[in-house]
Amino acid sequence: MVLLLPSFVFGQSAKDAYKALKKIEAKVEVGIGYKDYMNALGDAQYEVNLYSQGAESTKESDVVSLMKNVLNHYRLAGVVWGNMVTGTPPTNVTRMYYDARMQYH
Repeated sequence: MVLLLPSFVFGQSAKDAYKALKKIEAKVEVGIGYKDYMNALGDAQYEVNLYSQGAESTKESDVVSLMKNVLNHYRLAGVVWGNMVTGTPPTNVTRMYYDARMQYH
């Protein structure tokens, strides 16, 4: 799953958050293991949190919302992947994603 954000003119902390999300995207494109994916997700969460709690984020609430939305999709992908790795049946929240994944394998 690749999620793209359009390029905007960002302040410095927004650039860091954006770059962290783009790093996950690039790693997914070339292939990444579950553990490394979760580490990259944690790094991105950290950067997005810093940005969303900073002063400039109040002026750019739409950008904050976009970044949080993208991060939530990556987080959900991590949950689905974790369920598949452990063999845990998916919850109702992840059922449709799990079922869709199974259709392609």
